[in-house]
Amino acid sequence: MIDMASGHGGQIQVNNISGYLPRRIVFFLVNTHLTPRPILLTRHGESRDNVRGRIGGDSVLSDTGEIYMKKLANFVEKRLI
Repeated sequence: MIDMASGHGGQIQVNNISGYLPRRIVFFLVNTHLTPRPILLTRHGESRDNVRGRIGGDSVLSDTGEIYMKKLANFVEKRLI
């Protein structure tokens, strides 16, 4: 999770970031000086192919993925409104 409160004296909190690409994304976000706003990064919901151990493709969400999708939508709606 990245929580950015930028501006003069603002702070940036970064948790559980590992791997090359996530670190590069954090570097980019930390060095971008734009209007303060929340930036939320999340993984996709579990797909039916994920349940079968397959990676890639364009599978529909599993039941768990559907639940995650709804909970994420509720979280974002409450956080941004």
